[in-house]
Amino acid sequence: MLHCNKVESGQFHVCIITTTHDRFDGRIFHHQAKTLNNAGYRITFLAPGNFNGIEKGIRIISIPPKNNKYKRLWGNIKILNTALKLKADIYHFHDPDFILYGVALKWISKQVVIFDVHEDFSLVLLERDWIPKWLRKIYSAVYRFVEKFASKIFDGIITATDHIQTLFPKEKSVIVHNYPENSHIRIKRENVIPKSLVYIGGLTPIRGIEEMLEAVVLSHKTISINIHIYGDFSDKNYEKKIKSVFMHDYIHFHDVLPMNEMYQKASQYSAGIICYLPLPNHIESMPNKIFEYMMLGLPIIGTNFPLWKKIIDENGCGLTCNSSNSKEISDCILSLFSDANELENKARTSSIVYNNYYSWENEKRVLLNFYSLILENDIS
Repeated sequence: MLHCNKVESGQFHVCIITTTHDRFDGRIFHHQAKTLNNAGYRITFLAPGNFNGIEKGIRIISIPPKNNKYKRLWGNIKILNTALKLKADIYHFHDPDFILYGVALKWISKQVVIFDVHEDFSLVLLERDWIPKWLRKIYSAVYRFVEKFASKIFDGIITATDHIQTLFPKEKSVIVHNYPENSHIRIKRENVIPKSLVYIGGLTPIRGIEEMLEAVVLSHKTISINIHIYGDFSDKNYEKKIKSVFMHDYIHFHDVLPMNEMYQKASQYSAGIICYLPLPNHIESMPNKIFEYMMLGLPIIGTNFPLWKKIIDENGCGLTCNSSNSKEISDCILSLFSDANELENKARTSSIVYNNYYSWENEKRVLLNFYSLILENDIS
C-alpha cells in the first residue's frame, strides 16, 4: 500500500509538539517518539528547552520555556508558526493549552492532527489554586466544551487511560497506556534493604506527602521502617515545612537521578509507596510510578481508589488504603511487612503481572496500528 511504502522510505514526517513537558519526557520521547522513529517515521520534536539537534535519531527543536501561564499562551503562536513551517504530514500535540492552536493547525495545514490527552483537564481545573473557587466550575465547563468541539476536528485522539477515552468519540480515539518500557533495562533485584520503602515522584501536598511521612513515623514506633524519597519539591516553602517537621534519621530525601540509575536504586528497597489524595483528577488516574514499581518487582502500597485496587489488590501486588488517614496508611505498612514470605510473594507477583499486562511492549503495537489506520483513512 502507498502509506506503507512511504513509512518504509521515511517520507512520512511527524511533528510532535509539547508546550510544557521536558524533551526527554517518558511518554512523549522515550515511548512514542522513539517507537515511531524505529518504525520508519521521520520525527521532529518541538519541546521546551535549549537543545537543538539530533537525539536517538529524532530531530529536536527547542522552544523557550514559558513559566508564566499567560506568556505561554502567546508563546504558542510562535510554536504554531514553527510547526506550520515544517510542513509535516502528521502533527501530534500533547498539551491542553495548545488545543485551539491545534484546531488552527488543522485548518491551515490541512494535514493529520492528533491530540494526545494525558489527563482529564476539566477535572484538573477544579483543583487549580490560581483560579478563584467560584470560577473553577465555569472554567472546567468551558474547557470541556472546547475539548468536545475540537475533538470533532482532529483526526485522532490518543488517551492515557480508559476513563479519559469515555470523553471522546470512540470511533476516532484509542487508549495508549503509559506503561514503562523495560526492553533496555537489565536490573537484578539483590541486596534488598530490609523494611525499606521508596517513593519516586513529585513532592506536592496533593500527592499525600505529609500523610505518607506521618504514617512512616507512626510505623517506626512498631518496626524499624525507613523511607527513601526521590523527587523535586514544586514549592520551596512546602519543602522547608516538610523537612523541618520530618527531621528523622529514617526519612531520607534524595535528588532525582537519571532513569536507569533511579531504577537500580529503587530496586534495592523492600516496597514502593504512592498515596495520592482523593482528588477528582487522581481517582481515575494511572500513575506511571505504579507500573515502574511493578517492573522493578516491588510490592506496592497505594491509595484505595477503585482502579488502583483493581491493579494492586486484585493482582496480588500489594495493599491499598485510605490515603487521607495517616493511621490507615501506617496499618497498611505494618501489615505488608508483618510476613516476610508474603512480602516476597507480592514482589514476585508484581513483576509477573507487569510483564504479562502492563508493559510498553504491548502498547507500542496499539500506537503504530492507530497511526496506520489514520493514514489509511486520510489517503483514501
